[in-house]
Amino acid sequence: TISRAVFCYNRGMKFFILSLVVWRVTYMLTEEDGPYNVFTKLRDRTETAKWLDLSCFYCTSVLIVIIGYMAGLVGFYEALGLSTTAIFINLIHERLC
Repeated sequence: TISRAVFCYNRGMKFFILSLVVWRVTYMLTEEDGPYNVFTKLRDRTETAKWLDLSCFYCTSVLIVIIGYMAGLVGFYEALGLSTTAIFINLIHERLC
């Protein structure tokens, strides 16, 4: 039916937008300096922590979706999919830029 198609479209669009959000936040934390070098300072402070490595894109994307899962914004499997999609987006970004 039409309502089911709209629901599936909305879920797919939500997943796509959330994937871009995860990629953007992860990229911002791992690659950019930020205003007043705030992200660089944050990466430097977490450099010695073994459980929090903000210089690794893969680790940080998983950390971002874990925060989203713990906040109740996404389900467990959706969180894993968002992290994986953000990693694929980053691989495409690296090849194109």
